[in-house]
Amino acid sequence: MPSKTSWRSLSAYVVFNRNVANREKKIDTQIATYMIEHSYTLAKPEKDEFTLIAGDADFVPVIGNLGRRGFRVDVCFWEHASRELKEAAFKFVDLNPWLDYLALRKDRR
Repeated sequence: MPSKTSWRSLSAYVVFNRNVANREKKIDTQIATYMIEHSYTLAKPEKDEFTLIAGDADFVPVIGNLGRRGFRVDVCFWEHASRELKEAAFKFVDLNPWLDYLALRKDRR
């Protein structure tokens, strides 16, 4: 699992938080829009790649679009992620083995 410092080395990343009601609203559309927009404005297929942390099949068309343009798109999510999403990704990383590491525990805050 990457350390905190390796996340800081990323050239661009976006984190979407839940709203005050602890709900996600239109997040999938916003993520898809950012990925496509950034693929034209910030990224270059020969040197950049996308990592999507989601499990919804709604992202399959976005991955297909980016892949046809030469971008690598890896997906990280729990094992119950959509089969279509796993197949569309260049690489799928199952987060299930990392559950203990990723869990919010008092001793790691």
